[in-house]
Amino acid sequence: MFHKSKSSDDGGWLSLSDMMTVLMVLFLIISVTIAVTSTTRLAKMRGVLSYVTKQEDILCQKLEDNLRKNFVERDLKIECNPIRIIFTNPNYEFEKNSYELTASFKNALEIFFPIYLQTVDKWELRDLVDEIRIEGHTDSAGGYIYNMALSQNRARNVLNFAIKLPELRESEAYFEWSRSLLTANGLSFSRRLNQSGEIMRFPFKGQENKDRSRRVEVKLRTNTKEVLMALQKRS
Repeated sequence: MFHKSKSSDDGGWLSLSDMMTVLMVLFLIISVTIAVTSTTRLAKMRGVLSYVTKQEDILCQKLEDNLRKNFVERDLKIECNPIRIIFTNPNYEFEKNSYELTASFKNALEIFFPIYLQTVDKWELRDLVDEIRIEGHTDSAGGYIYNMALSQNRARNVLNFAIKLPELRESEAYFEWSRSLLTANGLSFSRRLNQSGEIMRFPFKGQENKDRSRRVEVKLRTNTKEVLMALQKRS
């Protein structure tokens, strides 16, 4: 009795349906791997951001504790996220069209900057500090470009006063660190204040408080975005 022999092609090759099944399985494995990797990377970035935000809150509270030993609410306002110091004492305000520091403001700055910088210097994430920005502001009287120069001169005068303080020269390294972070920036009247002391934004509804608008603020910026970008590239 004769049996039909198998073709030489049978057994050596996968059928089309088998090949499609294998490709679908491979595609599924790759998709799951990519999804897991993306989820892990996102979770890691969120974790870093959460940790940095928590540490910034701790720094802000430490600044609050240290500064309140010498300044009352009337003197300055402390905000977090981002960390922002607003000098609110009327005796610290600039005269119209002037960038000269008042005697009261000079006395305040002599106390403020050593406390502020020493607190930041002791912060756990000190190396994440990218800039300590001194921002000058004006009221809306006069042209925008004129006030831009005026606001820059106000910020520059505060910076010049700060870097001459003897407390910043305790060591060459500390002085260089402080000077590398301190910057002076003018914003003209783009961030003028209303009667409640809040920033007026376009379309600038409400009444401007011209006296309080003539001021400087100190803001701390971290390079958290750069850290997250570096982390993303390594992932």
